[in-house]
Amino acid sequence: MRSGYLKVSVACAAVVSGLFSLGAHARQDVPAPGTATEVVEATEQGQLAAAAEAAEVAVAEGVSDPAAAATQVYIIREKSFVGGGRGVWIAANDRVVASLSNGSHVRLTLDQAINSINAVQGKAGFAYMALDNRPGETIYARIEYLKGTITEIPADEGAALVAKTKPMTLLDEVRPNDAYDNLLVNPELLGLGLVSTAVEPVIADEHSAVISFYRPGKLVAQLPFTFWNQDGYAASLYGGQYVQLRVAPGSHRFVGFSERLSVLEMSVEAGKEYAVEFDVGMGWNQAHIKLLPVDATAQASKVDGWKQTLSLVGVDQAALASDKAAPRVAAGFTYLQQNQEKWLSEEAVRRSNTGAGSN
Repeated sequence: MRSGYLKVSVACAAVVSGLFSLGAHARQDVPAPGTATEVVEATEQGQLAAAAEAAEVAVAEGVSDPAAAATQVYIIREKSFVGGGRGVWIAANDRVVASLSNGSHVRLTLDQAINSINAVQGKAGFAYMALDNRPGETIYARIEYLKGTITEIPADEGAALVAKTKPMTLLDEVRPNDAYDNLLVNPELLGLGLVSTAVEPVIADEHSAVISFYRPGKLVAQLPFTFWNQDGYAASLYGGQYVQLRVAPGSHRFVGFSERLSVLEMSVEAGKEYAVEFDVGMGWNQAHIKLLPVDATAQASKVDGWKQTLSLVGVDQAALASDKAAPRVAAGFTYLQQNQEKWLSEEAVRRSNTGAGSN
């Protein structure tokens, strides 16, 4: 069996470590007008103020061209009766930087090119958003608590919402983003487009085996979770999907993470297909992933049922290599390598396949 994961180049790891640290400055928002009749005027004032502020930031930081300045992001939470009593933390990359009450907004200043924004409640993350390569821009994004989403909205709509909501300042002391490790290991939560539906079934041959991973459960089916192998990124699955991986005969290790690590050791033979259930169940703070080996011979009817009812997907290689996805996938792989000792500890649930594959 190959021990551990394969090495990632030092250059790649160095780039990743530099990309995922937050640069944020606390600056005061423009006060919001108090009446609905002032919204249109406030929209224009908000846009002008944001542009002027970006220019001031550029000058203060020694940037001659305002277009090359940091990215200004307004995260807005509209007032809502349902869920209105629950506070929401806002995280940028690896740090929680603000808190949003019902009917409020906060402005973040991001000094780096690649950014991941998410909401946090307790220690569980939700509402993920990728925000990359937008220097000098002012961006408005709305968080919808019940839907669990953060979505960019048009500037005029965003400025109007800023005018109607309470401005919040950044936290005096930031704290670690408890959901950041989960985001690193499950990068498709950012909607990177890594799942492809344009695939054909994979058949084992005399030189290879096939391992099929099935996610039949309906719990949080709209959230994609990722698993990895000893070479790096393996695949991501939404509920109701399955993916097939062609692998060389021998030993392989797979790892998934959400709240806890799940490690699966598999030994496979050429010409055979093996089955794994990608189980997503209830955890303490968030969904709990389990990689469960299935005896493809003894439970052939179950496996056949999954193939008939689940959608076959694959990995979109173009998306995987894109500027948006590649650094995030590299960061996730680096994180797993750096925490490899946890795979063998009590923190990880380790399993191995004991059942036979099907011919």
